[in-house]
Amino acid sequence: MKHRGDLGRVLDLYIENDGRYAQELGHYRSLVDTGDSTSQDEIFKALLREAGSNPVMQSVQDNIFAAETWDPAQQWFDWEWFHTPTVHISHC
Repeated sequence: MKHRGDLGRVLDLYIENDGRYAQELGHYRSLVDTGDSTSQDEIFKALLREAGSNPVMQSVQDNIFAAETWDPAQQWFDWEWFHTPTVHISHC
């Protein structure tokens, strides 16, 4: 199965949180999973651009980034910082 990124997840959370364009983007939701020509759909791309300025969309993206990227990286850093002596030496 080809990896399509987190767009489907972003849309799910945006729709669940009643983003300004949730209803319009909801019509495209199933197409994102199948990959059916959403990348060529100008209306879909325009809706995504508009939704990008919506605080709900920004919050959804921030939450996904924090959960999947920032928090794990911070946990790894905290573990390495406190448990690896060479890290302490290299930061002195």
